[in-house]
Parts: sequence; structure tokens; C-alpha cells
Amino acid sequence: MDTARFLGGDLLAVRTDYQEKFEARSWFVSVEFANGAQGHLDLTMPVRMEWHEGFQVYGEYGGVVAKSVNPRYFKASEVECFSTREGQYRRSVGADGHTFRRQVEGFADVILNGARRLSGPRLKTGWRSCARCRRSAIPTKPSSGCCCPKPRGRSEMELGIFAKTFRRPDAQTTLEAVRALGLGCVQFNFECAGLSSMPEAVPAPALATIAGASRDTGVQLAALSGTFNMAHPASEVRKGGLLRLRVVTEAAAQLGIPW
Repeated sequence: MDTARFLGGDLLAVRTDYQEKFEARSWFVSVEFANGAQGHLDLTMPVRMEWHEGFQVYGEYGGVVAKSVNPRYFKASEVECFSTREGQYRRSVGADGHTFRRQVEGFADVILNGARRLSGPRLKTGWRSCARCRRSAIPTKPSSGCCCPKPRGRSEMELGIFAKTFRRPDAQTTLEAVRALGLGCVQFNFECAGLSSMPEAVPAPALATIAGASRDTGVQLAALSGTFNMAHPASEVRKGGLLRLRVVTEAAAQLGIPW
């Protein structure tokens, strides 16, 4: 879905057909884009062939076909572009296919050299960092009298850390450990507040404690983590995970966590 949004923009609607045969599961998704384009996404696992991912894009003046192999092979993707104006194909050459190292190098380049990076529509207004506006990590506009800088077209990166890196008994001591390292934001997890990662309920006192810890330490809750297997073969497991996902997202909204 992220790849589809990156290539085609926001989605208006999806329609999914699901089948399970010979111990394989398959999803076929019809997609309607906001710009009027239509698309098709599919996921089948396992496939009885060499594993790969990719996309095909067809437009008025050409098309692009891309195929990516397993990142563990350290092999660059095969990308071929055809232009009707030129009447010819072009193929990009990726001599360095060490995916994981290139990701780390790109991340470091943004921090050390201020290199430009791609940002989605939600990241174009900049981060708020002062005590007055800490509740809203990504504002639509600066508040009156706020010390936050005005939007500059793209977001500024702020170093943070995964909260579960620290094994502490509660949210307060966890965020204090983060602040002691000089970091100002975290990807939070409810395990840091004595709950399960994706709890069935988040009591109001727990929310108040987490919000208070963020306020007291000045550490921003920039994201909230929690995972479950959305493709589990047992329907009751998938259903339970979706119910807990709703609990987690509603709690994130109450805490002002944007992601």
C-alpha cells in the first residue's frame, strides 16, 4: 500500500478478493486513486517460484516495470522504463545492491549533511518542539504566540529512539532514560507502561500517567508501536488483532501520537 501511494498518490477506495487454495493464500485488490487512476495490487504467499516483489506503471507517454529480489541477495532491482516520445527503453543500473547498508548510509546522510529526503504530505509542516505545543507533533499551523518555526516545505529530522530499548518499570523512568541520552522523541510501546504491546484496553489512569511522563521529561511521543499477524490463517486471531489495533489507535489519538 505504501508503494502504491508513493507511485499513484492517495487512495479513494479498495476492493479485495481473497482465496485460499493448496496451502497458499492470495489477495487481489482493485484500487481507485484520488487522481482518477486505477490500479491493481496482489499478494500471494507462498509462491511456487523464486520470491520477488515489484510494480508496473502504465501512463500516457510510457511505462515502468520494476522487479526486486530478496534484499538478502544484495542485488539491485531491475527497473526498465519505456518512453513513447523517444521510442526506446531505458534501464537503470544499480551496481551497489547492498540494501541494508545503503539505507543506513542514506539515513546518516540526512543527519550529517542535510541531504534531501522524500516526505509524505503529512510531513510538510515541520515538527513542533516547544513545551507549549508538545501535544501536537505535526501541526497544521503554528499557534498564536508559539515559539515553533513556521513550515518550510519539508520536515526537519529529530533523533529519537525505540522506547523498549530501555528496560524500566514504568513510562516515567523510561522517558527519563531517553532524556538522559539527550534525545527528545521516542517510538513508544505500551509495554513501557506495564501493559501488553497491544492491550485489550488502555485504562484512563494509564493514559494520564504516560502523558504526564512525556510532559515532565520533555520527550515527545512521536510514534506508537504494536504488531500482530494480519495474515494469520486462524480468523479468530486476525479478528482479535484488529480489535486490539482499534484500542491502540484510539489511545494514540488521545495521547496526540501521530503515527
